[in-house]
Amino acid sequence: MWYLVEDSPEPADTPAPRYWLGGTHSGGRIIGRKNVHIRIKAASVSRTHATVRVVPSSYYSLSENPVRQRTTSVVVEDSSAYGTYIKYPPGHPSNRTGEAAGHHRRLDKNSPTGVQEGALLAFGAPSSWWRLGWCEIVCFPSGLWARHQERLQEVMKDAGLEVVKDFSKAVTHFITGECKTSSMKFLFALVRGVHIVTPAWANSVQQTVKEACKEITEAQNNTAAVAASKLAPEALFVPPFHAADKSAFSDIIDSVFNPDTKNRRIGLFKSLVFAFSREDRRAKWAQVLEHLGASVILVRAIKGHPREEHTVIVTPDGSKRRRSTADSSPQSSDAAEKIASISEALLINAILSADYSLITKAMLQGHGASQSMSAVDAEAPVNDDEGVGLQLDTDSPEPHDAEATNGSLRNRDKRKTRSSLLAKNESSISHEQMQDDKSVNPVPVQNPNLDPDMKTNTAEQVDDPNERSFFKVAPVDSSAPPGGKNWRICS
Repeated sequence: MWYLVEDSPEPADTPAPRYWLGGTHSGGRIIGRKNVHIRIKAASVSRTHATVRVVPSSYYSLSENPVRQRTTSVVVEDSSAYGTYIKYPPGHPSNRTGEAAGHHRRLDKNSPTGVQEGALLAFGAPSSWWRLGWCEIVCFPSGLWARHQERLQEVMKDAGLEVVKDFSKAVTHFITGECKTSSMKFLFALVRGVHIVTPAWANSVQQTVKEACKEITEAQNNTAAVAASKLAPEALFVPPFHAADKSAFSDIIDSVFNPDTKNRRIGLFKSLVFAFSREDRRAKWAQVLEHLGASVILVRAIKGHPREEHTVIVTPDGSKRRRSTADSSPQSSDAAEKIASISEALLINAILSADYSLITKAMLQGHGASQSMSAVDAEAPVNDDEGVGLQLDTDSPEPHDAEATNGSLRNRDKRKTRSSLLAKNESSISHEQMQDDKSVNPVPVQNPNLDPDMKTNTAEQVDDPNERSFFKVAPVDSSAPPGGKNWRICS
């Protein structure tokens, strides 16, 4: 926002009122002695001396490290008898000729002349100077209805507020009607310390810009004049949280925007590493977490990371989901099993409350749980289908419950019996071996439920207590005599 301020010889710590110039739709500010926006009581100043207007433009700022392009610039049109003068301080980028301090030139009459930030203007005799200043306010509207968005655009153009379409580091004010933790734009604005306000704040700025010149002129002293030009504090226009967020974070909602909470949020996750199983989720959280000092990686990159012990896995619900072989290797899976896992809700809670201990507690609990699970896995039996029985821990003390001990031993004996039966079944003669050795005459299986006259028979399971084998009865050979026992056995 552009403004003019009197460059008086008073001490630097004495504030001066700002005459806001408005935006491209404001019509500009008239400077003179009577019936004007900015009144200057001097004999060399005409009644309507000059007009200062804000016009659409696009040029880089004159700072040492230009970040973005401004969309407006200022022109001055002189219409007086004694003229309007301009000069730039030594070292200013516009002072291309290196003119000495105090050198000034007169602007052409009735010809709009572009002036830049930091320029010094004198209206009439060049005895008192006015400095052209710029207040960096860049707004990003989000989550508004279309009609509210159009209305807000008109208000901003009239007040002189800069509006951008993409949320970047240049944004100073995030304008929304409701705070939603599901919006990554809101979280990014929160962690960057950007002012989060409602559209009513822009209306307040518009009102201040319109009435500042008149109220400054009518002020009785400098303190009242400075107060008349101040913009309304953003703390009065904080938007409410969404109903779902109010119920989920009811105990910390009131302290989210406190100054102490904002200060604690700076570098909150420094030295931490957050891992995500999918690239889209990693990219979604990258800007927010990196601004808080954390590193963001994929789960597959955990193993061998320099800060592996400071890593935590983030999932939507806090559980470690099984990943496909395309997403992780066995080594990365083993490393991930030793890492604590937290939910996105817990991560949002830590960001809102600026509480680092929520993450550290989850990490300690997760590491303890992973160690416990490792101990259980070491003692747990392998799947019985693989023929491996129960593995007992010889170092552990004997249980005091004799009945429980006998039950465990009985279960072990049953598993050993099943394992021996499976091993015996594996040693049976295969179908290929029977085809190679013609001398083998298998013992026919007699099933009382089979009808010898049937040409085909479905698969039948023979469940013998001493022999656990599964056989499939093949179709009957038509060349064999009826009622014969010429059955072929296929494994």
